[in-house]
Amino acid sequence: VFQQNESNLHPHSKGCRAVRGGILARQQQQQPMVMPAPSLSSSSPVLASSLSELTDRLQDVDDLPPQQELARWLMATQNKVDEAEAMFRKSRSWRKQRGVDFVLNWKPPEVLRKYYPGGFAGFDSCGCPVWIIPYGNLDMKGMLSCISREEFMEFTLRIMETSMMLMRQNTLATGSPVYQHVFIFDMDGFSLKTATYSPTLDILKKLIAMYEANYPETLKAAYIINASK
Repeated sequence: VFQQNESNLHPHSKGCRAVRGGILARQQQQQPMVMPAPSLSSSSPVLASSLSELTDRLQDVDDLPPQQELARWLMATQNKVDEAEAMFRKSRSWRKQRGVDFVLNWKPPEVLRKYYPGGFAGFDSCGCPVWIIPYGNLDMKGMLSCISREEFMEFTLRIMETSMMLMRQNTLATGSPVYQHVFIFDMDGFSLKTATYSPTLDILKKLIAMYEANYPETLKAAYIINASK
């Protein structure tokens, strides 16, 4: 769905050279090199019991996600089944209202396809998708003069759904649960003007709220490189 954009990886960046030498090299293989991960049932008997109860409670829901994804809602609520069920149902309602299941079929405006700050880089050693976001060079003011804030958020949501799709594909291909991803934020060129631009702050606030409510426990790690001292 997304093609790697070499121009976004900042070849003169020391941090990104390390990424290019490791993560991207593995991307060229037919399948990512995956380290075995314990099954959810064996990693925590308490979690396995709660997961079984949560699954039973959600029998009225069509197309339940795989077990490794459903378990994330329990992790996010400290294994409280009532809260996990409520959170999951609220998110499922949000997905239907927003049409999230069809976002991968949406054709974004050309400016987003060309200039959105980020792209898929490959997989880490556990098969988790890795994304590089050269946020420091983002011209948000210029971009929002061509598209709406909603379109920018929709494209970000499309990236999230693409990452979830990659996790499911790797889970099926390797037999080990993959339910998290990694983000690398390159802040080279980031300025105070960018940080205080009010539309950017508004979009970030909404994106963070959307992520926490609907993609719990999916962030394996977030790295910031080339930050100003």
